[in-house]
Amino acid sequence: MAGASGVIGRRLLPMLVRKGHEVVGTTRSEDKTGLIREFGCEPIVADAFDAEGLRRAVVDARPEVVIHELTDIPRQIDPKRFTEQFERNNRLRREGTIDDQTMHRIERDLDLEDARLEI
Repeated sequence: MAGASGVIGRRLLPMLVRKGHEVVGTTRSEDKTGLIREFGCEPIVADAFDAEGLRRAVVDARPEVVIHELTDIPRQIDPKRFTEQFERNNRLRREGTIDDQTMHRIERDLDLEDARLEI
């Protein structure tokens, strides 16, 4: 799960583990790996803006499914600083996801080229 230590990820992890799933979760902070372990998941520190690092992390984890829950939502929102506070979250939406070229390389590396779902 990309974004396992984020606002949404922290709520999803325990649900997935309760359902019997083995979860590998990314966080951008070494400090949050303990939180992911507490939920019974394997943490990986990764930068969402480093496509090659993400590719290696996904290939090494060999997931059956990738869940994208990357966020950077502040704990306290100040309406007067809204644009500033959401700058990194907005950047994640624009740049912090794997592009098609990197996704095709992951599919090739995992031998999944024929398994990709187009929605």
